[in-house]
Amino acid sequence: MLRNGFTLVEVVVVMAIIATLMVIATLNFREFSRKCGIENQTKMLYVDLMKLRSHALFERQHHAVKLTPTLFAIYSSHEASGEPIARRHLRYPITNSEIVLNFNERGLLDGSFGRSICTSDDASPAAYDSLVVFTTRIQMGKREHGGACVSSSIRTN
Repeated sequence: MLRNGFTLVEVVVVMAIIATLMVIATLNFREFSRKCGIENQTKMLYVDLMKLRSHALFERQHHAVKLTPTLFAIYSSHEASGEPIARRHLRYPITNSEIVLNFNERGLLDGSFGRSICTSDDASPAAYDSLVVFTTRIQMGKREHGGACVSSSIRTN
């Protein structure tokens, strides 16, 4: 007997296999997308802070940064008040309620030593999800699982 085409059972089995593979691919893509977004935001914050530090040094002028959970604002004076000269909305919120970083005219951070900036998710799949801002340098790192957003809980390279 000559057979043309596929049976209904064969078509249903192939459709079920394709649907299962699509679900797995979608879940993996979501996690990959989230991981890349957190890493990109961390790198963006790093670059902006380094750029601001160098502007403070070369212009011999104080600059301030205010970080809230969803906003990154840059100010052209030592006070983080008034209208910022630049503003970025953060897609992935940071854990701290509000951080103000002041860079003096030498490009050094005024105030406390080892300020940490972390994304709000403890189980972040990203390779970099935190920044540690010291008086003289800024480092990217990965927060240890379950660790608080403090410099001792962040593994830097």
